[in-house]
Formats: sequence, C-alpha cells, structure tokens
Amino acid sequence: PGDTLCPTYKAQAAEHERTRQAIRKAGRTLYTSPAYRRMAKHIRDNATACHLCGLGAKPNDPWTADHLIAGVPQIHSFMLAHLLLNYYQITT
Repeated sequence: PGDTLCPTYKAQAAEHERTRQAIRKAGRTLYTSPAYRRMAKHIRDNATACHLCGLGAKPNDPWTADHLIAGVPQIHSFMLAHLLLNYYQITT
C-alpha cells in the first residue's frame, strides 16, 4: 500500500485540479459581481417577452437573464427568459 502514481502524472493531475478550481472560483465571482447584477437587473426590468417561448410574464415564474454565451458577462450576451424554461433548457 503505497503511492502508485508516477511523479509526472501526479504533477499533471495537480495542475489540472488547480486550473479547475480557479475556473470554478472565477465563475462564482462573475455571477455575484455588481456589474453582472446590474446587467441582469437591466434585462429583467426592460424586456417584455421570453426569448425561449415568446410569452410575457407568468405568475410564480420570475424572469431571469439567460446567457446566450455561457460565461460571457457582456450585456449583448443576455436575453430575458422565464426562470423555469431557462433551468430546463440547461439541464436537458
């Protein structure tokens, strides 16, 4: 019972994990930044129809700012969507 991984593989795996964690951390800070929150609020406050279904507001299904290009925080990469439609679009 000892370490069976070669030093080269261990170094590559460690670097991969550091990169993965940095990306995860960047994603968390992207969606909580004041600039992101302002852009998402602007989309929710000014749009009138969901880009996924074309319908207006629905009771108990709030608006959300949908990313057309995941991870890109610019205003032109957001569209208005119903929260549930956006969620199911991502998970299916």
